[in-house]
Amino acid sequence: MNRKWLGPLLLTGVLLLANPAVAAGTFEIPSDVQKLMPAEASAMIAVSSVNDLADRYVAIMNSVGDEEEATREDVLKVFDETLEGFTDVVDLERPLFAAAGLPNLMGGGEQPFIFIVRLKDKNAKLEDLPFAQELPSTFREGRYLALVSDPTLAPADGVPALAAHLPAGVISATLDLEGLVTSFRPFIEMGLAGIPVREDGAGPDAEGFTADEAAAMREMIVAAMDAITRLDMSVGADGEMITWHTGLGIKPGSALDVGPQPDFQRALALTAALPADADFLQVIALDQTRVFATFRDYYLITMKNALSGMDEEQAARYGAWVEDYLDGMEIWATPMAAALRLTDEGMSAHSIMETADAKAALEKLTRTLEGMNDLDIGYNLTRGKDQKVAGVKFRVWTIDIDLEQFEAALPQGTNPAMSGTERMQAEQLVSILRRIMPTLYLGAKDGRLYMASDDDTRTL
Repeated sequence: MNRKWLGPLLLTGVLLLANPAVAAGTFEIPSDVQKLMPAEASAMIAVSSVNDLADRYVAIMNSVGDEEEATREDVLKVFDETLEGFTDVVDLERPLFAAAGLPNLMGGGEQPFIFIVRLKDKNAKLEDLPFAQELPSTFREGRYLALVSDPTLAPADGVPALAAHLPAGVISATLDLEGLVTSFRPFIEMGLAGIPVREDGAGPDAEGFTADEAAAMREMIVAAMDAITRLDMSVGADGEMITWHTGLGIKPGSALDVGPQPDFQRALALTAALPADADFLQVIALDQTRVFATFRDYYLITMKNALSGMDEEQAARYGAWVEDYLDGMEIWATPMAAALRLTDEGMSAHSIMETADAKAALEKLTRTLEGMNDLDIGYNLTRGKDQKVAGVKFRVWTIDIDLEQFEAALPQGTNPAMSGTERMQAEQLVSILRRIMPTLYLGAKDGRLYMASDDDTRTL
């Protein structure tokens, strides 16, 4: 692909790689555009309009940036610098689309693509479109113009199956991961076979992976290749809110198939019992136990390598604690809701989860919390007197965080040359933890588990 055509599309990276949030519908494709679509595609991008894209990009940049505010004109300038005359001839208020095929690696060819835009003037001629003259083929349908880089991706008067998965939004993208893996699997497997492995007994600073680490990595990547079919992403706008959607297609019955999930509406209903003045609310109904089981060995192996700076006894205790936690992931596979309140004194958190056996979950979390005392990583919990609030008996702990122990437990903490920036970040994290966890409460009753960090029992 001619790299200059990537310029406008790179603007989408900041938008599409944000965190997932709300679900999306399907992007509507105009009938004229459908006639210009290729029969097949390995990737597709849709934009509701260039102006919409520019405005959302500017909104995000101005919300997080400290420099001079960006403007719509700044974004449009990128299009014109990349594609000469673009904003003069293209309708900036209507959708545009791009589709790409697979590159011919054996033949050394570039990735074919088709770019579809709507023209301001239905009588526009190719000589009015300087950027269009760089491509070998163009096709017209109504006011829409298709710019084609390779005849293998020519319009076929039909919509690729992949287009049905484009989420609605200001900008959307969908990628056929299964097709990519099928085409390039031999190259991927060659890469996996060539993972560098260091010699037995080599120190943690030696290059390469341990044999166990390399084997676990191969197993994890192969499981992903055998399971994932598609990646869908979109950024949308809902009034003054910017929304994100990310979806991953998974083959039923594969290692990454999460199986039946908890009822989200039940999780949403739990928010009614949370503090009404909460600043943040989170609702979760997600069972990841099957996925964790698939990647468990990799988690444990990489964790053990990360603990190589600890003494052998401490590393063994910490490893056993993490392994016990991973083996109890099913405790979180239930409807949950949480709230965070910000005050002048600090931050308080509250959460509720439904569970089939609240008492067993209470004992499991108690063991997990109190087990942290034996890890020597800076978290010191002191059990206090139980308190009964609104008929629920709460177990109570206070937490003290030892900065020196916490720094020493960091991967770079054992290095005497720990930088000033790293030390400052550790101190900032400890400061945040001290503010959000003054006192911990844990209680269970009638199929619900209640957790809170707060100094005011009235909010319980």
